[in-house]
Amino acid sequence: MQAIIREKAIKEVEDAFKNLCKMNIPKIQINCSFSRRDLYMIYAKFKALSKISKVTHPEIVKEIGVEQSIFISCLNEDQVDN
Repeated sequence: MQAIIREKAIKEVEDAFKNLCKMNIPKIQINCSFSRRDLYMIYAKFKALSKISKVTHPEIVKEIGVEQSIFISCLNEDQVDN
């Protein structure tokens, strides 16, 4: 049962955030001043954190997004990595 709930949560995130290639990447680059590589890295991390949030905190994360404690934990890890 847990595996089914987990798979459903992951599918919700995948359905909500399609492939970055289908978006207007040049426009995003102009608006945000990110390189194409940075956009892919940020997008991949966001999707991963959204999946983790949806699977580990289904009672809190009703809509697709990143749960605050997971986001802060990720920020702390990034600071240690750099």
